[in-house]
Amino acid sequence: RVTPSELAKHNTREDCWQVYAGRVYNVGPFLRYHPGGVGEMMRGAGKDGEFCSFARSLVFRAQKSYL
Repeated sequence: RVTPSELAKHNTREDCWQVYAGRVYNVGPFLRYHPGGVGEMMRGAGKDGEFCSFARSLVFRAQKSYL
């Protein structure tokens, strides 16, 4: 289980974790492909990314496993 304090440590472009539907994803490899740009994805770096359902749907398609 990933604690909120551990999640908060992963907030850089090289190490970007976000939470979607209760699962932690390393979205770093996906950043450059996000249609809203890297900056948009970095808004959720080290946080719960549920605020953006569009990003959530793309991440689920792009990543098959979770941490």
